[in-house]
Amino acid sequence: MSTNGKFLLYSAKYSDTNSRLEIVRDAVRRIAEKLELKVEITRSEATSHVFVFYKSSRGEEIPVYSDFGKRGDIEEVYSAIINMMFVLSFHPKHSMLKAVRREVMQFS
Repeated sequence: MSTNGKFLLYSAKYSDTNSRLEIVRDAVRRIAEKLELKVEITRSEATSHVFVFYKSSRGEEIPVYSDFGKRGDIEEVYSAIINMMFVLSFHPKHSMLKAVRREVMQFS
């Protein structure tokens, strides 16, 4: 596994978020596999939404997605997250994410 960082998913513990979490989790895993990132899921009573953060190799947690309580399809979620990662890849601190640029160009 590379040192590019990892994705952190935060979701509510109650069952009405399970299907939303599955969609987001599947989209994140697809991206993580291509970028050689790990995925970590945390369930919490403190939220009713599904949040995705990119945790850089330096330990910074950067928000890249929230479902805001709505159910999107996997392609919509994938597109939103990959586009945020694309933007991050231009920041000098996250230049190791340059591989995401090719992925976005293929997706378009």
